Amino acid sequence: MVSGRYRFQIQREEFGGTLYSIAYAQNKGLLFAVCGESIHKDHLVRAFVFNITDQKLLNVFAPRTGTFTRPHDIAALPNGDEAFVCEIGPNLVWKFIRVYHKSTKKVLSVPDVELHASQATGKPEKLYNVIPVNKDRDMEKKTPIDEDSSGFETSLIIMSLLAIPVLCLVVVTIVIRLRRRGKLQQSYFGNLKGWWGGYRTPHPQDKFNLGNLLNPHKGFDRVSVEESDAEGEDGSDSDVEEYSAVAKKT
Repeated sequence: MVSGRYRFQIQREEFGGTLYSIAYAQNKGLLFAVCGESIHKDHLVRAFVFNITDQKLLNVFAPRTGTFTRPHDIAALPNGDEAFVCEIGPNLVWKFIRVYHKSTKKVLSVPDVELHASQATGKPEKLYNVIPVNKDRDMEKKTPIDEDSSGFETSLIIMSLLAIPVLCLVVVTIVIRLRRRGKLQQSYFGNLKGWWGGYRTPHPQDKFNLGNLLNPHKGFDRVSVEESDAEGEDGSDSDVEEYSAVAKKT
């Protein structure tokens, strides 16, 4: 390929007639390719992994939906452990990670084993896990906002529960004070009966006044402790009359 000579050509029906992008992992000799949309409705837009030596298909991978929407480009790390596919339709970047076997050997580094597995099932195995990069970032951004909103809702519920007993206590206190003064039955119930009977304009004195309710001295007159002039004059006249009466008798 360095000399510019033609070496090989890969053409498969799975491409659907269009191939958008390729990437090469030189450390492992893997060739990544992603196809595009086709005129056939049942065509699946997926990515492929080939062995650069014998041009054999090693793997096929796609999102969990089974197909890409509008892929634009593909890239891979030099060791082939991770591959990235970007789409311009939904504006997403998909990250795919290669899976390891329990024997700690990478599947794609042993093409013969992969070929036997694919021939037994008739389809290449999907050896890459799907991680949508943009979706993970959006979830990280949305998590603090969701926590703040849930905390605000919790505090609002607690405040509402605390406000209900306080409101009930205030109402009970007002009713008790009205009953002690006898205004609950005489004044307000009387006004309600008048309104129901066609009398809808209560007397101004019967209107509810919170200041009168909270004033404990309402209804009492203040007692004067000073001596009035009238009382002093009455006392002096009586003394004179008594003195004159005694003088006449003598």
